[in-house]
Amino acid sequence: MCPGRRLRLADRALGCFGLRRITKNDRNYKDGYEQVKVPSDPPRDNPNMGWFHRLLAGMGLVASTWPHPDKDPFYGINSKPAALQNHKPGDVLRWRPIEITSFPGLDAEHLKAYQIAFVTTDDVGLDGSNLYATGGRTQIGIATVMVPPKATFDKVLSMQPKTDGANSICRTSYSLRKGTEDRFASLSESTFLPPFFDEGWVVSIPDLGGQFDAFGDGLGSGRLVLDSMKAMIKLRDTIGLKSLDQGLRFGLWGYSAGAQATFWAAQLQHKYAPELDNHVVGYAGGGLPADLEACAHRLNHNFAAGLIVGIVAGLSNAYPDFARKVNSLLTKKGHSLYDIALQKCWADYMLASFGKDVLTGPPDGYFNVNDPLSDPIVQSKLAKNNLLLAAQHHAPQVPLYLTGSLVDEAIPPEQMQMVTDAWAKGNATIELIKDQTPGHALNCFTSYPGTVRWLRERFDGKENAAKPGKPVVRTVLNGLMSLDSPEAKQEGECNTCACLRSVRSLADRLRPALCS
Repeated sequence: MCPGRRLRLADRALGCFGLRRITKNDRNYKDGYEQVKVPSDPPRDNPNMGWFHRLLAGMGLVASTWPHPDKDPFYGINSKPAALQNHKPGDVLRWRPIEITSFPGLDAEHLKAYQIAFVTTDDVGLDGSNLYATGGRTQIGIATVMVPPKATFDKVLSMQPKTDGANSICRTSYSLRKGTEDRFASLSESTFLPPFFDEGWVVSIPDLGGQFDAFGDGLGSGRLVLDSMKAMIKLRDTIGLKSLDQGLRFGLWGYSAGAQATFWAAQLQHKYAPELDNHVVGYAGGGLPADLEACAHRLNHNFAAGLIVGIVAGLSNAYPDFARKVNSLLTKKGHSLYDIALQKCWADYMLASFGKDVLTGPPDGYFNVNDPLSDPIVQSKLAKNNLLLAAQHHAPQVPLYLTGSLVDEAIPPEQMQMVTDAWAKGNATIELIKDQTPGHALNCFTSYPGTVRWLRERFDGKENAAKPGKPVVRTVLNGLMSLDSPEAKQEGECNTCACLRSVRSLADRLRPALCS
């Protein structure tokens, strides 16, 4: 057996227990393009480690789990805005090479991967027309960049994750990294990575909540996405990317919370990041929560009511005045529920909120008022992050591709048509796919092959079926039927062929590639 194969087998065996070999990348990262020593592996008596993990770590055979982001100086979670005042949005503060967790269908051993800490801004202190300006509170953003073996280096896919958490332990950058205790949380993203890598695209996944883990802050996440792209351009020599003059282009995709960030980035791009004009080929996404208040009323009482709890926690992280107001409105019972979202992740607060009326008022509810969403301060923040309102005043000038289920338990189905109509009035180029397949989560999978095809066509410069101000709107029994469009048929494609090319078969995903 070849030595390389033995190492890969050993890595997989250790990976079953969430472990990894100690590598040279464990002990340093790059800060300002210079080598900077950081503490070695976290203490081997880490209370988060299991006994078997502690045993092997104590023997020096494996590294202990990586520290949580709030304990990792790379993330800069405790950094003050004043410390960043001499930096511009998109400036790279530091970067480090990392390893990505492998899963069936994702052989991460052959990927080059980096984490980038960069400067971004949110909308705190901004109102009205200033929302599109580069002011606001300065903070640190994090992005994970992955380079496949056959990368073309002129195409970057910014993939906005479906992270529904208001605590730094829930960050995608943490769960994606090999050797973390929360490795299975990355499955919601790593499942969709292989087809992008097969295309030769470099993939960037930004942590959408920013330094303050502001889940639900569409404006802030949209800015962060754009700044992560600017940071990649500045770090292109390290990553190996071509320059803008050499044809470097970006495409974007996100679903659910990722779609919120994606389309807010589209909404903001021309004014917030004009240097990206002519270098973005398209924005794609599905399950878009355009109006958070309407989504909250749809979610309340159902099995996904916890998303309201998570978003309230995230907006509390984003806006100090919102946090003060919500704290004054919550009862003792309400604090017990909503604090779960501030301290833990998606599964915990979703389970605690399952089927409940999480907006109920007195005498025995979670709030001391009957309609907490009608409070003026709460309303102002919901309006700020209402993409339907923003779309009425400005429309992106880059092609858009939006999908959604007509039977979605989380998103009112009329929202996708409303935002499409508003953008079309602003002369946007948009394709809308309405899927009759029920389920918010299921639509992410049924819409995915069509999304990959659409992004491929935009990268390849093919003619778009939609035209400025003339959207293409189709209702399909199943999102996979979007692959039967005239454009796909002209290429000799069919549902099955396109699906097999874009989404690997289950057998391929479960067959480990032990030796390349």
